Amino acid sequence: HLWFLDMDGEPAVLVQTPGGAQILIDGGSHPARLLSAIGERLPFDDRQIELWAITQPSFNRIQSGERLLDQYAVAQVLTNGQPILDPALSALLERAGSVTALTAGQTVTLSDGVTLEALHPAAVPGETDRMADGALVLRLTYGDVSLLLTGDLSADGQAAVIENGHGQPATVLQAPAGGAESSLLPDLIQTTQPQAVIVQSRREDANEPAPDTLELLDGIPVYTTGVGGVHLWTDGRRLWAEQES
Repeated sequence: HLWFLDMDGEPAVLVQTPGGAQILIDGGSHPARLLSAIGERLPFDDRQIELWAITQPSFNRIQSGERLLDQYAVAQVLTNGQPILDPALSALLERAGSVTALTAGQTVTLSDGVTLEALHPAAVPGETDRMADGALVLRLTYGDVSLLLTGDLSADGQAAVIENGHGQPATVLQAPAGGAESSLLPDLIQTTQPQAVIVQSRREDANEPAPDTLELLDGIPVYTTGVGGVHLWTDGRRLWAEQES
């Protein structure tokens, strides 16, 4: 099960694997909303998150993590390794526990066969590099079904993914940067050939996803969190999708 959570346009994805492991990607800056969304979907007595992936070292993108760590134990944090300049984020990661930096080609495989593969960045970004250029891009795979999770990856970052040979086909694509204007490269659609696209857009913003993004996605089913969360589930062969209200 995968839930693209309604976090007012901020990236937040919750995963529950067949073996019961729980994965959170990013989380946004609305603590009460995040905790409510997680609580509605996970068992009440399960307070463990096995993996928390932070796609870029921006505290306002995972500010909800402060409250998250009050209620859930996080076993492992995944990052892109970019030096952290925000003291609040540094303090948050110290609370979270073990931190592992991933670069393209490294994988994390769970006992039930779910795999997280890093497709970007190719090398650890420097502290002055633009966060969106070096955002951690993950390909989540279970059986024949795969999801490309891009967070707020910039157009330059998307071009680097393709140039480095990581623009592989994916069943589902998370549109970068909430589908904002000029946020999606046509080449990314051509190389990934998604069967569905998820856009984590703002509920009240009529310009998200932007018209140019929708034009690129013409003919591809698009689900947006601008009208509620999106729930996907799969048996490794087939994939189902539900627009939540």
